[in-house]
Amino acid sequence: MLSKTNLEILVKIIYAVETGGQVYGNCRYDDFTEAYANSSNETAITIGAGQWFAGEAKTLLQKIKEKDPDTFKKLDSKGEIAADLKSADWSKYQLKKSSAKAKTIVKIISSAAGKEVQDSLVREQMEKYVTEAEKLGVTDQAALMMCANFRHQGGLSAVKRVLGKTEKPYTLDHIYSACCTDTGNQVGAYKSRQKFVYTTLKSKVNSNVKEETKMGVTAQQIIDIMDSWVGLSRAKGTHKPIIDLYNSHKPLARSYAVGYNDSYCDTTVSAAFIKAGAVDLIGGTECGVEEHVKLFKKAGIWIEDGTITPEKGDIVVFNWDDATQPNDGYSDHIGVVRSVGSKNFETTEGNMSGGIVGHRTVAIGWGYIRGFARPKYAKATSSTPKPEKPDTGANKKPTEATTTAKTYTVKSGDNLTKIANKFGTTVQVLVDLNNIKNKNLIYVGQVLKLPGTKGFCVGCRVRVNKSATHYATGQKIASFVKGSEYKVIQVGTGKCLLGGIVSWVNNSDLTLL
Repeated sequence: MLSKTNLEILVKIIYAVETGGQVYGNCRYDDFTEAYANSSNETAITIGAGQWFAGEAKTLLQKIKEKDPDTFKKLDSKGEIAADLKSADWSKYQLKKSSAKAKTIVKIISSAAGKEVQDSLVREQMEKYVTEAEKLGVTDQAALMMCANFRHQGGLSAVKRVLGKTEKPYTLDHIYSACCTDTGNQVGAYKSRQKFVYTTLKSKVNSNVKEETKMGVTAQQIIDIMDSWVGLSRAKGTHKPIIDLYNSHKPLARSYAVGYNDSYCDTTVSAAFIKAGAVDLIGGTECGVEEHVKLFKKAGIWIEDGTITPEKGDIVVFNWDDATQPNDGYSDHIGVVRSVGSKNFETTEGNMSGGIVGHRTVAIGWGYIRGFARPKYAKATSSTPKPEKPDTGANKKPTEATTTAKTYTVKSGDNLTKIANKFGTTVQVLVDLNNIKNKNLIYVGQVLKLPGTKGFCVGCRVRVNKSATHYATGQKIASFVKGSEYKVIQVGTGKCLLGGIVSWVNNSDLTLL
């Protein structure tokens, strides 16, 4: 698994070679390429900064539609693209760039939601491609990124073909030398592209994940990863990605590959640290709790005391055969502490009753607690700051985010989406509050009522929209967060830090109460 830093480098590289003119950091979110423009195999359109082709183009547009349905509908005023998403054959979806439909697609992918979804989709794909390369025996960070580039360009078969020509071990230099001999194929034919990717990786990538993760992974990152899996179930088979992620990391603990029907509590904890690129923080991966306790002790992070008040991000270990303290028996269950109160703390655990990933509320000092491991996390950064005391605003000059406002007069160029985003609410709230019959029809000079008396500010309460998918930091939002109410403890640019979960959420995913 790539470190967070290297993932962002990879995204910039992919954007650069696809639409950015091989200039690191450049891209074109609005790119539209007609069918057959690049090769005889490209039977459909290709769109966006990541050059999503055919069915991938359809997926991108569907995700944008789900992210911001109001803007999508406004831009697709005739409903033609929405209709094509339902019925067209996207493997042969061909449009002239000058056509009205093509121009509509460009507007959609160039919107704020379009750019956000592109960034999210490319990260999701890169993580998948890296996992595929890891299963093929590639471990070096730069080498994994080179393989992800091949995968994005020519598919998994291209990766396997180049690796088949590569001298072991699979280093960046060895893989690049092999791809230079891949003549007559898509990867080898694009010599300038492969040279750009190679030289950029050589100059920018830190392959020493251990050193990087020690400095950069916070407790909140691990909590967010664990929370993103809440609701996954062994009975439904939805837990399989956790198992696959664990098994993809080499070497396997005690050479054992976890099966889909195995207990997977420690597998879940290990997988979270694998995803974060921080297995060194827990002494290594394990699928057996008792064995992992041995690693915790060896790493010097084990706390042999089940009565302490834990900290967020601590790993809690249980022994179900002993209900009293001190508890020094066999360790048979494990989870991560996600929040701590005065009397209780809450965990996220895999393989709970029914084989699900879920939460548990635990009394501090509970007899069944075997002990805790306390990884040496990095201190929280601006993406995961500590809660602050509410600012009353008594000595603060009002800004647009905090200015008192009961009504708003519609100006030229306004629409409900713009107004909702400006005042920290949603289109539906404005529709309901003002009895608007057609949400796409407002007029200049119209006076709209606004919810509450102020916009987002420290101390106000908000609800996370059920349509929200990702935190502002990029991690997936757990299902239990959606629809729940929270207090704002810090306001940022276009986002709020919410108490209780201590996570940044985009304003567009919040409803002001």
